[in-house]
Amino acid sequence: MLTKEDMDVFERSIREQLIAQKDLLGFSDEKLGKAAFPFMPYPRGKVQALLVGQGAPGKRKPQNMRFPDVITLCDALGLSWVDVGREALKAVKAASK
Repeated sequence: MLTKEDMDVFERSIREQLIAQKDLLGFSDEKLGKAAFPFMPYPRGKVQALLVGQGAPGKRKPQNMRFPDVITLCDALGLSWVDVGREALKAVKAASK
């Protein structure tokens, strides 16, 4: 069972993987948003809310990721959500040691 701290590590690891792939591909928040959330009126804002957070610097807290958000972002970035999740679980185990 994951504790609250484990869940935070898990989500942080997913974010780091998504951001690394986004940067590797040279995707802007706008491009990723349109690829992942084309049905939303402001897809760029959704990406920023999930990956960076909203608010003043230093007080930003990203939105909690829903499982469908992770799958959609992974798909848009050409990542396997299974592999991303597996790496996030490894990060949780490493943090608990």
